[in-house]
Amino acid sequence: LTAALTSGSCQVDEQTDPTSSPPGNHVPSPTYDVDPPAGGNHLGAGATSSGTYADAQVPDDGLLVHSLEHGYVVLWHQPGLDPGGLAQLVALQKASGKDVIVVERASLPVPVAATAWGHRLLCGAVEPAVLKRFVDERVGNGPEDVTRT
Repeated sequence: LTAALTSGSCQVDEQTDPTSSPPGNHVPSPTYDVDPPAGGNHLGAGATSSGTYADAQVPDDGLLVHSLEHGYVVLWHQPGLDPGGLAQLVALQKASGKDVIVVERASLPVPVAATAWGHRLLCGAVEPAVLKRFVDERVGNGPEDVTRT
């Protein structure tokens, strides 16, 4: 899997912020050192639903990390990503059903990234086949098995 995910501009890592044992990992004001976050303490209510978010509509990191705990995958992109690349991310989100979130992130250190609970894929460009493989392998694999919406 790692070889397939890193054959192009993408790199895999498993950096994540510390997480307390449940239910202690639900905290009122979580902060994250890892950008983009791929786990850690998070808000206790209001996991983010599947969709595409930009500008003022971008959910709080604590809500996105809560979604990761529920088995979602988040596809992150820098603002100003070319329209064709953004369209490819949105198409992947729509094709994946209700399990993928697309989020704009100004602080993203690479143009595109994907996160699942405990896993990150950092990419120098939109690579649809690699991102799809990451989604296919990681979606539904959060530590809290819940019905995703």
